[in-house]
Amino acid sequence: ISRYEDRQLFLLSRLPVGSVALISSSSLKYQSWSIPYEYKQNSSFHYLCGIDQPNMLLVLQKLQRNEVRRCLFMKDKPEYF
Repeated sequence: ISRYEDRQLFLLSRLPVGSVALISSSSLKYQSWSIPYEYKQNSSFHYLCGIDQPNMLLVLQKLQRNEVRRCLFMKDKPEYF
C-alpha cells in the first residue's frame, strides 16, 4: 500500500457510510490567450494522489464500513500512465 493509498483510506475511514468525496486537481491558468501561469497543483489533491497534472478528479466513495471505491478521472492521459 502506498502512502497515497493510506491517506485516501484514512480520509474514507473518517466519513460516514454512503459518503462521496470529490477532490479536483487544479486547472491551467493563463496570463493571456496563449501564455500560461506556472502550474500550481491543488495541495489536497497532491496530498491524496501525489500527481502533479491538471484537469483530474479523484472520487472516493465509502459504500460500506469496509468497502470503498476509488476512481481517478483525467481529461487527457499523461504519457507516463
